[in-house]
Amino acid sequence: LLEYSSNISDLISIDFPYKTVLKEVHRILNEVGGIKLGNCKSRVVAHSMYYLADGSNEHAMLHLEIAFIEGRSDELKRKMGQMIMEYIQNYLNTIIPELENKLKIQITIHFQDIMKKSYFKYPSGTI
Repeated sequence: LLEYSSNISDLISIDFPYKTVLKEVHRILNEVGGIKLGNCKSRVVAHSMYYLADGSNEHAMLHLEIAFIEGRSDELKRKMGQMIMEYIQNYLNTIIPELENKLKIQITIHFQDIMKKSYFKYPSGTI
């Protein structure tokens, strides 16, 4: 789940290129985390109603919530998190020149383990 404050989009001449970001996140999850690409399902929420820090429009947020079946090590999560964070930072700086002068953006990534015994999927056997 990719969530971001809409003031990020306001600085881009096109809609936020979420597909580009998620394509790279899926690639990292697949190649580094061993997650089947077919099991990567992402959703995006742009928040137009938010209140960050002191409420001024210079504050922005981008949060990525990643959940997958339990069993991956903390070290692997740390590696994926660092790779994804580096990519997002670099990408935002590429599409928004002088980003640091325009927004005080907080980027966060959270990994959530899904307990296999409480997860159901159709078709079965595709986890």
